[in-house]
Amino acid sequence: MKHGRKVEVKVEVINPKTIKITPVKSYNNGETYYLLNDLAMKNQIWMKFMVGCE
Repeated sequence: MKHGRKVEVKVEVINPKTIKITPVKSYNNGETYYLLNDLAMKNQIWMKFMVGCE
C-alpha cells in the first residue's frame, strides 16, 4: 500500500511458512510502503518497509 492506495503484487508460496511478494511495477526509491493482509484473520498482519536509494 502506498499513500493509502494498493500496489499490485504477485504472491508465490515458497513453502508452508514462506511466501514471496513481488510488485508488478517496481517500488520507488525513498518511498515507504506497508504490507498488509487482506484476509479476514483473527490478527491483522502488517509490515512497514522503505525502499532504499542506493
